[in-house]
Amino acid sequence: MPRNGSGIYGPPPGTAAVPNTTIESADYNAVVADMSQALTESVNVGGTAPFQANQSMGNNKLTAMAAGSAAADSANLSQVQSDIVAHATAVGGTVDAVTATFSPAFAAYTAKMRFRFTAAGANTVVAPTVNVDGLGVKTIKKLNSVALAVGDIGGSGHICDCAYNGTDIILLNPALAPGDRANTYMAKQTFNGPLVKGTTTLADAATIVWDLSTGSDFQVTITSNRTLGAFTNGMVGQEGILRVIQDGTGGWTLNFSNAVYDFWGPSIENIARGANDVTEYDFKVLSAGSIFLKRRGSTSIREGGRDFLDEKTAAASATIDFVLTKWLQLYDRFEIDFDQVLAATDNAELWLRTSTDGGATYAASASSYQWRFDRVRNNVGDSNSSGGDIRINLISSDVTTGLSNVAGETAEGTVKIYSPAVTTAPRKITWESINYPANAGSAFNFVRGVGIRDTNADVDAIRFLLSSGNITSGAFRLFGVRK
Repeated sequence: MPRNGSGIYGPPPGTAAVPNTTIESADYNAVVADMSQALTESVNVGGTAPFQANQSMGNNKLTAMAAGSAAADSANLSQVQSDIVAHATAVGGTVDAVTATFSPAFAAYTAKMRFRFTAAGANTVVAPTVNVDGLGVKTIKKLNSVALAVGDIGGSGHICDCAYNGTDIILLNPALAPGDRANTYMAKQTFNGPLVKGTTTLADAATIVWDLSTGSDFQVTITSNRTLGAFTNGMVGQEGILRVIQDGTGGWTLNFSNAVYDFWGPSIENIARGANDVTEYDFKVLSAGSIFLKRRGSTSIREGGRDFLDEKTAAASATIDFVLTKWLQLYDRFEIDFDQVLAATDNAELWLRTSTDGGATYAASASSYQWRFDRVRNNVGDSNSSGGDIRINLISSDVTTGLSNVAGETAEGTVKIYSPAVTTAPRKITWESINYPANAGSAFNFVRGVGIRDTNADVDAIRFLLSSGNITSGAFRLFGVRK
């Protein structure tokens, strides 16, 4: 062989010429053949023939290399340092449908390939695309293929660092969200500093516009009688403060009559009307079309307590109904106080039924309820119960202990409904009552009872009714209780 393992050339043994000696053709031809092979295997500096095998540089450098310009070229150190070939040489299309051209061009999309381009503007849609070197349109996403938010490509000059995951182009450096752009979190976030809640000033107008996406707390100074328009862009669970300020004249009203507003208790929408007076409300958004307001000075919507919610007054009423749907997620239990209840029919029973469909229907099958009560009648105790009934019997007519229809001989008491929003049976109910019974021989009845609604559903409405006849008169007051 012409070269040894270190690459040093030497002629074949026995081919050296001897002075004054005829050269043998075989020896001469062996040297020529060996040299021809050595030259063939040497580096061709003209580049007219390629290497036939991998080459070792022996820990030496290739120097004075030109920058590579084709995909199969070698790169010099300057190109590697700048990574310039991974940046698009031209960007076209639109801000939401980008075309990017590279030099050298990419041959195909390959999983984990990485490149950059300089954006011409911010994306205006959540699914912008990029087409690299005409290889096909790919959607630009972020994180683990989460859709972009509008503005994640931050605008003209944003250098977008991208990687291909085999399906989508992942934007590795979305723009930081400005303070006026909402973030959508996919998991619970932990903040290591205080959360600052700003106050947004609403514009005074005949109908005040209230956009809940513009802040946490809000205030408006009114200069005449005003109406609060329906809120917009509220997020379910959003809470804050609405502050209403009278101007230096005062005396103005604020109309909350829009159906999206509801209150804890009657007339709570009244605002202070003195000059420069301030009225504050806690608010909580329950849905896109429902918000609760509570004037400050009574129990906060974020604290425990017994909140007065509603009142019904009987006037020859067949039923007294309370629909609980709008309060269901806010309270741990409901309490209903009834006072001065008088029956139209002597010895009528006072019943309770519940609904699971917002009061459209009330359960009345023989297996809907179970109940039991203990009773004291003129210091004599007895009890009654049912293991399956069409109602919960709050005041029974057995032994002539039902409601009276005589003026002044009324019934009073309190009913408690526990965990009304829970949808697994049973829903527990307790009550206490006292009444002057239809039986003239008894002075009073005192009842303490328990019952259940034996159905896998919530209790979102309740109904009071009598076993016969109407409720002549009486007041029923609904309260919500939070822990």
